Amino acid sequence: MKRHRPVSSSDSSDESPSTSFTSGSMYRIKSKIPNEHKKPAEVFRKDLISAMKLPDSHHINPDSYYLFADTWKEEWEKGVQVPASPDTVPQPSLRIIAEKVKDVLFIRPRKYIHCSSPDTTEPGYINIMELAASVCRYDLDDMDIFWLQELNEDLAEMGCGPVDENLMEKTVEVLERHCHENMNHA
Repeated sequence: MKRHRPVSSSDSSDESPSTSFTSGSMYRIKSKIPNEHKKPAEVFRKDLISAMKLPDSHHINPDSYYLFADTWKEEWEKGVQVPASPDTVPQPSLRIIAEKVKDVLFIRPRKYIHCSSPDTTEPGYINIMELAASVCRYDLDDMDIFWLQELNEDLAEMGCGPVDENLMEKTVEVLERHCHENMNHA
C-alpha cells in the first residue's frame, strides 16, 4: 500500500496530516523482464519540514531570530517607469540618418606600385619588391597537407595531374585576400 496525499490549495494543510491509502497496483509498471531490480524512488520526509513551521499565532521573541532582507526585486524594478494611462504612451517616431561613408573605399593593389628607376639592379643583388611580391603569405599546416594528399589521390584516379604545395598555398592566399576585401567592402 502506498500513501497518497490529496492535492490541497491551502498552505495550512502541512499542519494537519491528511493522508489516504490506495492500492499500489494502479502505480505498478509491469516489466517485460521478470525479477528486474529497479532502484527505488527517492523518499522525502515532509513531517520534519512541517515540524519546523510555526503557526502565525505563535509569538516569537524578536531577539531569537534573524531578519533577512532580499533587495533583488527592489534593484530589479529600479528605474522602471510604468505609464499611468494608455494615452500617455509615447508615439514611435523615426528620422533618416545619412549612412556614414567609409574613409577608404579603394586600396591600390601592390602589383601596380613599382620603382620607376631606369637603373637595373646589379648582378648578385635581389630586387626587394620582386621578392616581396613572390613570397606567399600562407603556409600549409598538417591538415592542409593531408587534404592535399587526399585531393591528389582523387585526381590521380580521375586521370588528372596533381596539385603541388606552392599552387595550393597561392590559391588559398588569393581566396583569403578576396574574402578579406569582400568583408571590408560589405
